[in-house]
Amino acid sequence: MLHVSGKSTLSNLLLQYLGKRWKLIEFDVIEENIKLKKVDNDRCDDKVINELVNESNNALKTNNIIIDTNVYDEKLTSVKCDFKKFIFVYYPLNILYQRNQKRDNDLKRDAQKAEGARNYVEETFNNFQQIPYDMSIDSSKMTLEDSCVQIINILNENKKS
Repeated sequence: MLHVSGKSTLSNLLLQYLGKRWKLIEFDVIEENIKLKKVDNDRCDDKVINELVNESNNALKTNNIIIDTNVYDEKLTSVKCDFKKFIFVYYPLNILYQRNQKRDNDLKRDAQKAEGARNYVEETFNNFQQIPYDMSIDSSKMTLEDSCVQIINILNENKKS
């Protein structure tokens, strides 16, 4: 059986490899905190991205950062640091469909909601394929440890130049 892990698992392991001078900024945590404040869901993504950028800029005053997000927005390029690497961690579309089907069952989605969720998965996957990244990692083809080594290598390349 093929074992795969997602971006959050990889981000947390990478943080352990990189050490104390690094901080993890998580989209999901910020989003959950904003939703707890009862923000209008239609505007939630904008508020989350704005808070993600603000929290990242604040953290950069004393740390290097890893931003764990499942949303790409041009505002992310406004994070104020001299060195940025955008790394796309993904599953192949067939695995995303399997995970989505499990969510459909777990959440007991009706046919209309299940179709909408599947369309969202496909649309998001295709949109992410169009963004220029410094590195892409197919989680189904590489161990977490190997993924961390590759990311650290790309970070170290900048130190040499």
